[in-house]
Amino acid sequence: MGAEQVPAYLFGHFSDEVSKSTLAEMLSLVGSDREIVLLGFSDYTKHIINNFGENVTAVFEIDPRFVGFEFRGHQIQHIDSLVSSQIVDDFIVCVFDHLVDYTGAIQSAGLADKPILWPEDFDGKKGHRYHIREQSPLYRYEHRPDRLGEPPTMMPRETITFLTELLRATLRVEGDVAEVGVWQGGSAWNMAKMMQVVGNIRQLHLFDFFDDHARTNPEAIMCLDEIRARFSFYDQVHFYRGFAEQHMDKLADRDFCFVHVDLGFIPTVLDFFWSRLKPGGIMALDNYGHIRSWPTEFDRFFAERAHSIIRMPFSYQAFVVK
Repeated sequence: MGAEQVPAYLFGHFSDEVSKSTLAEMLSLVGSDREIVLLGFSDYTKHIINNFGENVTAVFEIDPRFVGFEFRGHQIQHIDSLVSSQIVDDFIVCVFDHLVDYTGAIQSAGLADKPILWPEDFDGKKGHRYHIREQSPLYRYEHRPDRLGEPPTMMPRETITFLTELLRATLRVEGDVAEVGVWQGGSAWNMAKMMQVVGNIRQLHLFDFFDDHARTNPEAIMCLDEIRARFSFYDQVHFYRGFAEQHMDKLADRDFCFVHVDLGFIPTVLDFFWSRLKPGGIMALDNYGHIRSWPTEFDRFFAERAHSIIRMPFSYQAFVVK
């Protein structure tokens, strides 16, 4: 993309996990003719790759669980493999808690003469200060969120709860579970957790573009390797990358008890899953309340099938019981 596209990119929609001011500062650190190495794998890393992927020569991570992940052709390497011959003009730190670790690793690799850059405002914390409790390895024993735990989501917690309650109500019906429009996997992860907790494991089918999503869209930070790792607790999950329609033949013989449609009005997708939804099953329509998702088209689609949409006054959600 390049620097000229950054203002339009920043105008887009971001999840709560990303500070737009921090991201804007990070993107401003990238010189158009500079070769950069990114330190730490986070949503900030993915946003930088979306905008300046051709400038990125490597991505390093201290947490071994991320090593080997690939995002848009960039494979994550362990920081211990950083050597003095690394092609780099500037380093950019993308994970606040490991800033001190990465500066130390650069010195150990004999690259201390290279600029190490990070935002002055790092998610509301002053980047020039050494924040001992967050950044010192001595305090890593303290409880903190698992970077490979619950994935980010754009859904408020109460809408996630309503979604999992709808799912729970359908688990008395035979069939698989599907979600079309996964993003980073937050809602699907909670559905999988619900099925695990109640001891009713179903095949879970997840559809999205993942890494193939157009990088001009600021929501396009779905790393499929990372999402797979987050679902390691649930071995009955299947991922489908690309247009949902191109995978439908693989599921032609499957029935469903619950389908979560988290996208706009696409009649081919609705028709495929509705025709395979078992009586008593539920189709949840997460984006129904967005005007640009054409809610009247959803209404018409289900009216033609003698069903009505139940609309939620407190959220964008709606659902249909078959």
